Amino acid sequence: MGAGSLLHRWFLARRRVVGQPQRIFRTLDPDIYHHGRQGTFRYDIPLAPGAYELHLHFAETGLADFISAESSGEGQRLFRVIANGKRILDIFDVVADAAGANISDERVFRDIAPDKDGSLHLNFVPVRGSAIVNGIEVLPVARGNVRPIRIRAGWPSSWRNSAGQEWRADSYFLGGNALVRTTNPAQLSSSNSLDVALYTSERWGHFSYALPVAEGSYRVTLKFCEGHYGPGNTGVGGLSSRLFDVYCNGVALLRDFDIVKQAGGEGRPLDRSFSGIRPNAQGKIILTFRSHQGNGLRERD
Repeated sequence: MGAGSLLHRWFLARRRVVGQPQRIFRTLDPDIYHHGRQGTFRYDIPLAPGAYELHLHFAETGLADFISAESSGEGQRLFRVIANGKRILDIFDVVADAAGANISDERVFRDIAPDKDGSLHLNFVPVRGSAIVNGIEVLPVARGNVRPIRIRAGWPSSWRNSAGQEWRADSYFLGGNALVRTTNPAQLSSSNSLDVALYTSERWGHFSYALPVAEGSYRVTLKFCEGHYGPGNTGVGGLSSRLFDVYCNGVALLRDFDIVKQAGGEGRPLDRSFSGIRPNAQGKIILTFRSHQGNGLRERD
């Protein structure tokens, strides 16, 4: 729920801001970040009993007139966020957290519950400048659980597979190129029948994904399928035509990765899973794709 929407029934104090339309990176929904609330303020959100996941959305779009060409804007706005009396963000700097201005930044918190009065109380307290928020989501979950992130890379809208699993539109990316094909290069088999439609789109080039997650340990699954190189596709070559590395929070997961070689041919879906992945200090799992032969790609994480 955006901070410029119905949620404003439950806020107290300070002003709502509407920014000038501009490009916001790592999102396909920039309008969320063109509206917000800033100052010293509080939200009192009524909730049914149960467990929730809290998502706070930020983007720093208002510092351009106050910083020099040599400055990134870090340290110009600092604030705290307190949930039901517990500090969940301290000396928070949106620019530092997002690694730049005009970049969407999402922070996720697990095991959120209403206070004794049946409401979630969120206080935004400035330390330097004004506190800000662009969007607030409070999503029900089973206690102790988190919501999975499924992304259909390169695809412009959400999608649900035949098992009822919800996949997001391409989200949280920076760099690279989206590609949507008119024909699916993947060979259908019993093992990939639920998700075979994923392979009609991809993101390729040099790019990264900043996946916002709550504190915890995660399994990351990357889905690949070579749809360009190889005799059965439109590109020439095959083996070693596309080689790339994949890093997670700066640590190499895959090096010199060759989809055709690892899958046994083009058009063959291939999964690679990694367990025990934890978010960085900014609450993100950063997946970085670096190509050094052909063009790196990614179908999903």
